[in-house]
Amino acid sequence: MLRFLCIGMFAGLCLLNGAGASERMAQLCAQHVEQTVQRATLAATEETRECVRRIVALKEQGQHDEALRLARECMQRATNRTEKAVEYVTQICNRCIAALLAHDEPELARRIDRLCSEAIATLRSLLQRQRNAIHDALH
Repeated sequence: MLRFLCIGMFAGLCLLNGAGASERMAQLCAQHVEQTVQRATLAATEETRECVRRIVALKEQGQHDEALRLARECMQRATNRTEKAVEYVTQICNRCIAALLAHDEPELARRIDRLCSEAIATLRSLLQRQRNAIHDALH
């Protein structure tokens, strides 16, 4: 999907003549990054809520070893999802920045780079909040 998005952005940049083409591509890149973070956040929130609910239920039933196993599993899934989201955002950003630089738009490329850094920081912060919620449910 990323390949098609980038091909579409490059084709769109080629088809759009004049000022605004690079801005439009940067806008599309930013929207795609933001949507990726939103989807990851929604998935993380739902999964963490369910994990915490199940961990608490296991503890209430006296199944502490099972609760610990589930917590580890939930943390691993959260870590894997975050790593995939970070990788996906990085790929989008690298391709967008390269295209903007190829079209002599260093300021737009810098703005996309900052947005991408913030998006990745948001994803990593989200992972830490998930870990904290799961840890808190155990104790």
